Amino acid sequence: MITEVMSNYEHSKQTAETEVLGDSGNSELHFYPSELVVDGYQIEKRISITGASEVMQALSNETGELVALKVPRTPNAAEMIRREVSVHGAIGQHCFIAAMVGSGTQHGAPFIATRMQEGGTMAGLVRETEVSDQGLDRPELRRRIKLLGHCAAGVAALHSMGFVHRDIKPANIGIGRNDTARLLDLGIADRPMANPEIEHIWGTPGESVAPEGYRGEVSFQGDVWAHAVTAYRILTGVPAFEVPEERTVFGFYYKASEGLRYTPRELNDNIPSDLDRIIAESLHPDPHKRPTISELQEVYGRAA
Repeated sequence: MITEVMSNYEHSKQTAETEVLGDSGNSELHFYPSELVVDGYQIEKRISITGASEVMQALSNETGELVALKVPRTPNAAEMIRREVSVHGAIGQHCFIAAMVGSGTQHGAPFIATRMQEGGTMAGLVRETEVSDQGLDRPELRRRIKLLGHCAAGVAALHSMGFVHRDIKPANIGIGRNDTARLLDLGIADRPMANPEIEHIWGTPGESVAPEGYRGEVSFQGDVWAHAVTAYRILTGVPAFEVPEERTVFGFYYKASEGLRYTPRELNDNIPSDLDRIIAESLHPDPHKRPTISELQEVYGRAA
C-alpha cells in the first residue's frame, strides 16, 4: 500500500507542474495575470512563489493594514485556498494562528488575505543557525523555546477544534509583533482520517510528513511529529533525520522510520532535559507512543 501512496505523490507533483506550465510549456500561465491587481488591495511586493501559489505583501485599502495576499496558480491550489478560507471561518481567531482578514474571488479564482507577520518565518531562524559558526547563546535559545511554545499552542487550538494542520514546518510558522509565533497556511488542514479512502501524501516529505503520513493517514499525532521535527531543527541547527542521498519520498520515509540517532540535548547541552525528552518521544516512529501537543505545550511553558 505504501508504495502505491508514494507513487500517487510523485504523480501528483508531475500533474502540478503540468498545470502550471500548461500543454505549451508556457511558464507564465497563471490564474491571475502577471501584473496582479486584486480589488481592495495595493500590491507592494512578492513574498514567495511556488508551483501552486503566489503570496504578495499588500496594503488593504479599507483598513490600511499590511496583509499577506495568497492567490492560486493551479486548480488544486484554488481548492486549497477555498479550504483555507473555510477552516479559518470554522476556527475563528486565535492569538497563535495568523488571522484571516479578507477573502474573495477575482478573475474566477479565490484569494485569501492574512495578517502580515513582520518578522518573517522560522525558516529565517534555520538559515541564521546554518550560516553561524557559533552555537545558540542562552538568551536566543530561550527565545526560540518561547516561539516554539507559541506554535504548540496554535496547534493545540487547531486540534481542540478537530483539525489537523498537516504541514507544520519552519516556513509555515510566522513571527509577528512582540516576537509572537503564529501558524500559517491552513490550506491542507483537515479532519483526522485513520483509513483514508483517497491514498495520498499530504505535507512536505522530509519536513512535515510523519512515518504514518506516507501511508496516507491523517492524525493529530502526525502534527506532533512535524512540530517536533521543526523544534529539533530550530534548537540544534541540524535536521532530526539524515537527508537521504536520493531525495525521494521513499528515502524520507525510511529515514523517518528508523528513529532518532541523537537527541536534541546531545547536540546542544543547553536544552532543558525535560524538553529534550519530550521532543525525542514526539519523534517516535509509532504514533501511539508520542505525547499529545498539549503535553508538549506544558513542557515549553516550564522551559521558556
